[in-house]
Amino acid sequence: MQRRETTGIKAYSAPPKSEFYKRRPDDPVAYLQTFEQMARERQIAYETVKLLRTDVINCYRKEGVNHYANCKEVCKKYLLTLRAEDYGQVKPKWMQKDATADEKAES
Repeated sequence: MQRRETTGIKAYSAPPKSEFYKRRPDDPVAYLQTFEQMARERQIAYETVKLLRTDVINCYRKEGVNHYANCKEVCKKYLLTLRAEDYGQVKPKWMQKDATADEKAES
């Protein structure tokens, strides 16, 4: 429906889509399954961090005063996982930061 210019009312135009909606799949079922899988991966990442923290605590208790030398590898693995983005959570390709840069480079 078009409006006359004399009324001063412009025709409706849809607002621009955000970046989130541009990357969204066309299939709504696949979209929901993707986010359910991401929630599972996030929970796995959190539990992995908890297990690594428990390993560090057990190593410190077991080694006592020598924990600086003997628990180095365990602590390093824990810190790398902790510092990783989203604790190293697996993400779909379309959500990764590097994937958007690769797509722009290919264009």
